[in-house]
Amino acid sequence: MRKIISIVAAFVLVGGVIVLSLDSKVSISAASFMQEAIYEGDSPGYVYLMGIEASEGDDPVAAGRQIIQKNMEVNEAYFAGDGEYQNYRIVQDQRLATVQQPYGCFLGEEACMDLLLIGDDYLSLAKIHRTLIQRYKSFKQFDHFRIMLRPSIYEGFPPYHYLSDANKLQLMQAIHLAKRDNLAGALHLLFDELAFARKQMALQDNMIGKLIFLSMASTSLDVITALQIEYGFQNTDDELPPLSVEERNHYQTFAREFATFYSVPIIENNFEEGDFATILLKLFYKRNRTINQAHLYYKKYAKASLLDTDSFVAFLGNDTQDIGSDWLLNPVGTYLLKQSQINLSAYIARMHDFNAKMAIYNALLRAEKAGKALDFSHAIINEGVFENFVNPYGEEYGNPYLSASSKMLCVGGPFDDEKNLRCLRICLSCSKQQID
Repeated sequence: MRKIISIVAAFVLVGGVIVLSLDSKVSISAASFMQEAIYEGDSPGYVYLMGIEASEGDDPVAAGRQIIQKNMEVNEAYFAGDGEYQNYRIVQDQRLATVQQPYGCFLGEEACMDLLLIGDDYLSLAKIHRTLIQRYKSFKQFDHFRIMLRPSIYEGFPPYHYLSDANKLQLMQAIHLAKRDNLAGALHLLFDELAFARKQMALQDNMIGKLIFLSMASTSLDVITALQIEYGFQNTDDELPPLSVEERNHYQTFAREFATFYSVPIIENNFEEGDFATILLKLFYKRNRTINQAHLYYKKYAKASLLDTDSFVAFLGNDTQDIGSDWLLNPVGTYLLKQSQINLSAYIARMHDFNAKMAIYNALLRAEKAGKALDFSHAIINEGVFENFVNPYGEEYGNPYLSASSKMLCVGGPFDDEKNLRCLRICLSCSKQQID
């Protein structure tokens, strides 16, 4: 009897080990979602941006295609298991110059916006960076953008900072024009920048690009508002529409984040076949189960990014941020997922934050049209300026209030606003008083 029990126990043990060591297949849904991030055609906008940093006199298109071809070859070899991944870029000393400090700062920071608004160095900087400005204007003509490389954790992103620098120069030009009694010309340039940034938000298939253009749209609106409060409003009937689904959605960007997660090297490759560590790893880590589990998380938030603000707020009220777990069959994979988990809701919220910023701007237009005094120099909001204001996030997040520095009007929202996407710049000359 004991012998039979021992044999049965041995079979159960072996069977359990076999079951524990079996991995599932990548689900059809996960494979389909991953495919959203892969583009095998040509993208002239992407090609141009990859070559935008080519030295003066070189062709950005030719440089971009050369860089992409080299990266494609490395990309293919890496995924075939032949060699390490390496990002090719134009050699450092052959790149087009970028805008240097102090104007090389990030405009989402209040001190940087201070510098931009009080500075008057546009003409000298425009002369230095005339090639960058021209290339920026050329890039603005493209209506298509898709990354042509397969997603990878080692992937180098396009040099978006050149676009940010050029956008900053355009804002400086607008300020230069407004200070010389050409507010109409300044606003025409600024609204063109805002429209361009929003168009690009709809085209971007990666999170970095989408957030770069969101920041450009936000700072363009800051300058639009500061100049109009300083010099007078124009076209008060032209309220800004909220971001469209195409502009705010993260479906492709989260698909690319997920595909990047899938590209993580197979950790089993770091162990010798047959050794004890490999056996334990196969028992407690299932790569495909991990991928399938991660896909459900990324796809849930990709769908949430399509929601309007009211629906998104309702989604947040029921969201547990749970990435799921499979501690029995895939404990190592579950642990790795939880350690690498990203709060994707916060990235979605940035789009709705900008809607709140535009709501403040629209309220100022209505107040100006109604004859309300828009003088914030005494650090107070005059009565009636925000009468009937509707915070896109709901009444619980309140009406606009003055920031601690009194340079911005802000509204509340579900997440911290580190990039001032819910805050609107309201003064030009106050920056000089603050610095002095």
